Amino acid sequence: MDRPGLQRLLDDVKADKIDVVVVYKVDRLSRSLGDFAQIIDLFDRHGVSFVSVTQQFNTTTSMGRLTLNILLSFAQFEREVVSFPEFQTGVDPFSWTPDDLRGGV
Repeated sequence: MDRPGLQRLLDDVKADKIDVVVVYKVDRLSRSLGDFAQIIDLFDRHGVSFVSVTQQFNTTTSMGRLTLNILLSFAQFEREVVSFPEFQTGVDPFSWTPDDLRGGV
């Protein structure tokens, strides 16, 4: 969690200066399931509510936490897939060209 803005937010939460954290999407806060679980735990300990504008869930219920964990699992998967070397070269390993269709397809 080496993000200065996030660290300032967490410091403010610890100082009880924050009541609600509002994000556009859950993965804007963190794409790591482990990091996000720690952040939500910190929010819970300090009575901070968490709201995502584009994704509807309630973290105070077991179903809401399950939904959140599923969303975060996909976000973490996306982060890990994009970090594969094939994607870093700019070459799409799943791409094809019309030449690929010629010659025996």
